[in-house]
Parts: sequence; C-alpha cells; structure tokens
Amino acid sequence: MARASKNKGGKNNFKNILMVIIFIYFLFIIFGRNLNNIYMIWNLLLAWIPLEISYFFKKVSTNKNKKKYSQTLIILLSVIWIISYPNAPYIITDLAHLNGNKYFEIINVNTEGTKFIFNNDLNVWTDFFYIFIAVWISSIISFASLYINKQIIMKKYNNIFSWLFLFIVSIFSGFNIYLSRFENFRSWNVIIAPYKTIVLISKNINKITFKFSMIFGGIIIIIYMITNLLINKLKDE
Repeated sequence: MARASKNKGGKNNFKNILMVIIFIYFLFIIFGRNLNNIYMIWNLLLAWIPLEISYFFKKVSTNKNKKKYSQTLIILLSVIWIISYPNAPYIITDLAHLNGNKYFEIINVNTEGTKFIFNNDLNVWTDFFYIFIAVWISSIISFASLYINKQIIMKKYNNIFSWLFLFIVSIFSGFNIYLSRFENFRSWNVIIAPYKTIVLISKNINKITFKFSMIFGGIIIIIYMITNLLINKLKDE
C-alpha cells in the first residue's frame, strides 16, 4: 500500500518541478527588476495550457477513467490543445529579441588580426539569461506535452499513427508560429474571431509559409527525437 501511494504521489513530480522552476524564474524577473522580460511569464503560462490538457488526457486514457468524461469534453479539449500547443515552441522565436543587444564588437588589429571585444554590461547578459531560460523551459514543456499525447495515441492505435500525429502537429505548429510572428495571430482568435481566422489562414497559404512551416516543424520534430533518444539512453545506463 505504501509503495502504491508513493507511485501515485510521484505521478505529477515532473509537472510540479516545472511549476517550481517557472515560479523561481518569475521571482528572478520581478526582484531583478527586469520588467522588460515580464512578457516571458505570459508566454510560459500560455505554453503551460497544452501540458495541463495532456496530463488530463493521460488520466482519461486509463481504463478506470474512460467512462467518467463525455466525448464532447474530450473533443473540445483536443481542439483547445491543438490550438494552444504552438504557444510552447513559439517561445523559441523569442531568441530573435537577442539581436537588439550588442554582446561584442569586432576590432581589426593589424598586428594581432581580428579581435573580439565582449560587452561587460550585465544588463545585456541578464537579457540573454532570461530569454535563454524561457526558451529552455518552453522546449521542455513542448516535448512533455507532445510526448504524453504521442504515447496515448501509440497505445490506442499503433506507432505509425503516433508518429503521423507528431508530424502533423509539428507542421501545423510551424504554420501557427508564422501567423503569430508575422500576422499578429493569437490562439484565442480562433474562438473570438473564427471568420477572420479563416480569411487570415487562406491569405497565408503560399510557398513562404510552406517553407517556414516545414523548417519550424522540422525543428520541433528534431528537438523531440533528440530529447527522446537521450532520455531513453539515460534509462539504459
């Protein structure tokens, strides 16, 4: 009984650790008075939504819980997950904000050749730290949410369907990220402005969005595969 209780209590350890990390990250921003990066907290909260839904799906997928929830609720949450999931990998594009900071300058010295002079302004490196940590956390959230749902699909159907699911979601996320970055699209627009969303999507189906979707979708898939491989290798050691 004690062992069973321990396992039950440990089911959400991963999620709880992530919550603590995000909370500490929030404290660093607030007490560090770096309010320029407070938008990262909002982005991480949006990224958290699909992870929470994934844990719910995991709970529902067990035999004892399958009949507790209506199919309507499952379908509704599935739509919300698909719409909100891109918020997690979207934060990767926040690395573009680093371009506004000058981390070093290149000086050509005749006698010594090219020389790199790094900026010792701590504010510049603090920005780097905050953005990098947020991207790292979002990558973990993105992987975890995708992994949980992929495992559910694999158990319910087969491995081929689970990888097909991964591919479709990743490419869709790439397209969603494009709309978010270049067209100011937000996930909730699907609900509050469905017609405008359809028009926006139809206007942005072209070669550029296709290439962008494939590139970012490929990045999501590669991150997932490498992370999954490393975790499995660590388990074997």
